[in-house]
Amino acid sequence: MIGRLLFCLVLGTAMPVFAGPAPDLLGKTLSEISEDFSQADFSLLVQQVEAAEPKGRVFLQVPSPGADMGEGAMVYVRVSQGLMVPAGLAGRNAETVVTELEARGFAVERTSTLVLGVPDGIVAAVIPEEGTFLDATQDVVFLQVSNDRGIEIPNLVGLRIGQARDMLAALGLRGELVTKLDLRSIGSICTGFTDFTAEITASDPPHGQHLLHGSTVRLEGKKVVSWSMAPEPCGPGGIPR
Repeated sequence: MIGRLLFCLVLGTAMPVFAGPAPDLLGKTLSEISEDFSQADFSLLVQQVEAAEPKGRVFLQVPSPGADMGEGAMVYVRVSQGLMVPAGLAGRNAETVVTELEARGFAVERTSTLVLGVPDGIVAAVIPEEGTFLDATQDVVFLQVSNDRGIEIPNLVGLRIGQARDMLAALGLRGELVTKLDLRSIGSICTGFTDFTAEITASDPPHGQHLLHGSTVRLEGKKVVSWSMAPEPCGPGGIPR
């Protein structure tokens, strides 16, 4: 357990030299102790710690109820601060996260929802937020688990690069031509113009596999003629007639 706060609360109006038996403070809140023992004369040393016991309530007392407080009339108690939702849960496998939380004493509930870009079975969000203290005896940690199973890659082989990119964009994917090709136009008015493009020969991942929304498909291609324009009649010196 990690100590969070240590302070001394003096109850009553005077400190006796010798005290009687210790009161029973187990299960009480600090406000209840102040109300129930407003006329008592003893000092209360309080430590708030992270614990699975009910949040805000005393779960350990020294000396124990009924024992002699001894000279100084001091009672030490530990008050549960609750359990802190640990950091680093989002982005991990939901099954693993549930196992870890339950082992620490948390009750866990999860919902399955489409969270684009987060793989199927991965925790997308945690409620309450990581770092929050809660009462593990009655509060629940909610996990939002993605069920994004990805987008199936269509058959792109034989398509022109522009067609392939448009098809992928309509599905929520991007297409990147990884083959180095010189697709610049060549020619002149007198010799005719030729434009080139890329024809897809393969994709990575291939047809039938899945990618998450927003992912990139790597495309391989070969250089092919896009269109050509016949030459214009030209006179001497390459001057069009």
